[in-house]
This record gives sequence, structure tokens and C-alpha cells, in this order.
Amino acid sequence: MKLLLASVATIGLLLAGPQKASAQVLNACVTSIGNISILAGPNSPCPGGTKTTLSTTPGAVAARLYDCGTQSVAVNGNVSFIDSGIGFGTTLPTGTTSFTSFLLQPGFYQAHLSISFVQSNDPSPQVFKLNGWLIPSAGPLSGDRLFSVTTANTSATLELFGGSTAVAIVGEITIPCLLNLTQLH
Repeated sequence: MKLLLASVATIGLLLAGPQKASAQVLNACVTSIGNISILAGPNSPCPGGTKTTLSTTPGAVAARLYDCGTQSVAVNGNVSFIDSGIGFGTTLPTGTTSFTSFLLQPGFYQAHLSISFVQSNDPSPQVFKLNGWLIPSAGPLSGDRLFSVTTANTSATLELFGGSTAVAIVGEITIPCLLNLTQLH
């Protein structure tokens, strides 16, 4: 637990970056499917997307670690999470009960998903879907996704999409089922 807390604190410090007296502008190209590419400068081209300013003071506004443990997820069902109690900031959901939906406010987010094992007897393709991010539901899963939210009180879920049978998410002690959600400034 101490190692996990130290990791989250380190990630928060890395995301916040060094404090500077003057503001820095970070430009990005955002596509319609939610991909975000950081641009080299304000005059860089943004092919196939919309150029936007990510921040004037880079860093993280809030971050929380959510545990999804071991569970069965029905087709078109949502993964359940429990707040681990590890995080900072006040803009991300907290609580002591299980939930399947994150209520998010406008901003940019980074999601890091780590699942030790997903088991299914369904031969047809199945994927988990989080705000346009498609993650194949086979074997261990780990990855990051940047996405933006433009509308207040947007609901985000991690949904099992496709196939005809439920899948089992197996969280192990060495690699538990975790979602680290960070709101970037």
C-alpha cells in the first residue's frame, strides 16, 4: 500500500512539473475520436483536428486511483469500481460504495487502465470501451488514454462491448485491476 501511495504521489509530482514564475502555453491537436497530439508550437499545423490550448500552467488538477477487483461483467455491462482512497484534488468522484459511472467536468483527462487477466469463453471479438477508447478484452490489459470532456456533468463508463457472453475480470495481488484517472490542467 505504501508503494502504491508513493507511486501515485510521484506521478502527481511528475505531472505537475517544475513550478515556474511565468505561464507556459501547451498547444494540442484534438481529433473527433478523442485523440490528442501535443504540438511543437503555436504555429504548428493540426491536420485532421482542432487546434486548442491545453493549459497555461501544465500539471494535474486531480488524480484518483480506483480498484475494479475481481468481477463478472455482462455484455454491454459496465465495470464496477471502488475508490481506493488514494488521490488528490476534488474534481474526481470519491466515495465508499461501488459505482459504474464517473461524473466528469470539462477538461482533459488521462486514464491508465491495468487489469491482470480477463477471461471469456466467447470466440467473437469483445472490447472494453471508455470514452471512445477501445481496449481488446483478452489477457492482461494495460494502457493509457488521453481524452477531453467538453460538457459539464458528462458520464463516463468502462463498458464491455460486443460478444455474447460475460467476461471475468481477475484482479491479482501482484497486478490488481486498477484505473488511475487524472484530470489535467
